[in-house]
Amino acid sequence: MSDKIKPTLPGGFRDYPPSEMVARNAMLTTIRRVFERFGFDPLETPGVERKIVLTGGDEGFRMNIFNTQIGNARINTDPELAMAMRFDLTVPLARFMAANPDLVKPFKRYQVGNVWRGEKPQAGRFREFMQFDADTVGSDSPLADAEIVALMVATMQELVGERFSVRFNSRRILNGLPEYAGFDASQASDVLRIIDKLPKIGRDAALRELTKPPKADAPVAEEEGAEQVEAEYGLGLSAAAVAKIGGFIDLAGTTDELLAAAGTMFKGVALAEAGLHEIMAIVRALRSMGVPEQNWQLDLSVARGLSYYTGPVFEAFLTDLPSIGSVFSGGRYDDLVNRFLDGNYPATGASIGVDRLFAALKQLDKVKFTPTLTQVLVTVMDESGIGEYLTMTGELRDAGIRTQLWMGSKSFKEQVNYAVKQEIPVVIIVGSNELRDGTVTVKDMRQRKQQLVPRADLISTVRIILDGS
Repeated sequence: MSDKIKPTLPGGFRDYPPSEMVARNAMLTTIRRVFERFGFDPLETPGVERKIVLTGGDEGFRMNIFNTQIGNARINTDPELAMAMRFDLTVPLARFMAANPDLVKPFKRYQVGNVWRGEKPQAGRFREFMQFDADTVGSDSPLADAEIVALMVATMQELVGERFSVRFNSRRILNGLPEYAGFDASQASDVLRIIDKLPKIGRDAALRELTKPPKADAPVAEEEGAEQVEAEYGLGLSAAAVAKIGGFIDLAGTTDELLAAAGTMFKGVALAEAGLHEIMAIVRALRSMGVPEQNWQLDLSVARGLSYYTGPVFEAFLTDLPSIGSVFSGGRYDDLVNRFLDGNYPATGASIGVDRLFAALKQLDKVKFTPTLTQVLVTVMDESGIGEYLTMTGELRDAGIRTQLWMGSKSFKEQVNYAVKQEIPVVIIVGSNELRDGTVTVKDMRQRKQQLVPRADLISTVRIILDGS
C-alpha cells in the first residue's frame, strides 16, 4: 500500500476554518456596507491577467509575481500571451477601464478578491492574501481624494471604533524634494522609498541610507512589500542634500501648522506648491463633510511604495498596534490607465489589506468567533418521527432561520454536546410524547431553559429566543 500524501499546504498559503471565516465574512460585510453607502458599486475581474498587463512591459519590473504555466508552450513564452496571477486589484481595474472606454464616468467601484505575490513567506506575510479596494476613475477633483479619506475613516470607525488615524500626503510635495534639497531627480523614487520606511527604521537609519555610498551592481530599489530593514548600501547623496531632507522629515505639528511650515519651505518649488494646494483642498472638504479631525492628519512622511502614484497618498494606522503597519492605504494614480489607452483617466482609491486587518482585529479583541452560523438544531429522538423532523426543519429554514437536522448517532447526549460545542443557541426536542401530543420542546442553550409549546408555536417561540440573544 502506498504512503499517504501529507496534507500540508505550500509555504505562504493558509486555511481559514469556519470559526474564522464567520468572523472574517462579518468584517467583509461591514466593509461592503460602508463602501456602498459612499456610492461605490461592485466589480469582479479575473485572478489571472496577461503578464504584460501586470508589468506594463517593463522587463525590470521588481514585483515578484506568480507566472502561470499551461500546456501551450507558445502561450508560456510569447510575451503578448504569457499569463500571471494578479498582484493587486488596481492594475486589473486600469485594464478594465481601458477595455471599456464608454463606461459612464466618474466610475466608482469596489472589489474584493485574493491577490498573489511570489515573496518569501515570513511572519505576517503570505503569498496569497485578500484585498478590498474602492476607487474612483474619471475625476481629477481633490474632492474625490477627500472622499477616499472620508471612506477610510468611516470604515475604520465601524471596525475598530476611534483608535486609529488616517494619514495623508501628496507625492507632488515629495516629488518637489529634488529641487528643494538639490539632488538629481532620477534618485527621487529611491529617496521616497527610504522616507516610506521611516516608521520601521527610524530617522537616523533613513538618513544613513541616504548618505551611504551606492553599490554599482546593487538593485536600485527593493520590491514592494519586501522586509524593510536598513540597507548595506545607500544613495550617496551630498551632506547638504541629506541635511535638507532631514529638515523636511523633521517638520511636525498639526495639519495647519505643517501646511504653513511646508509652504514656507517649498516656496517657489512649483511641483510641491501644487501638492500643498491639493492637500489644502482635501482638508477643507473633510472639514465641510464633518469627518472627525481626531481621525485624520497630514503626515509628510507618507510616501507609499508603488511607483504609479501621482498625487495624494493615504495610509491608516491602528493606535494600539502601530507595529503592524498600514492596514488601509492607497492614493491617486492618474497615469495608470494610460498604460493601455490614450485619454484622460485620472483615478484615486484605497485598498484594505484584509488579512492584516483581520489579524489586527483579533489582537485587539474586536472579532467575535463562533464555530457555526447555525441557529437551531433539530434533534432526532424517534425514528418514527423522521418525517415530522424534516417538516420542522423545512419550516424553520423557510422562515429564514439557519437550521440543521441532526444526522449522527441517536445518542441524545451526543446531540446536545454537539450543540454545546458548536454554540448553537436553540435545540428542538421532539420525542414520542411530543409526537403524540402535537407539542415541541424548545431548549434555549444560552439561558439553559426549555419550554414545552404547541407545535403551531414552534417558529414564533424560536424567534423570541433568537431576538433576545
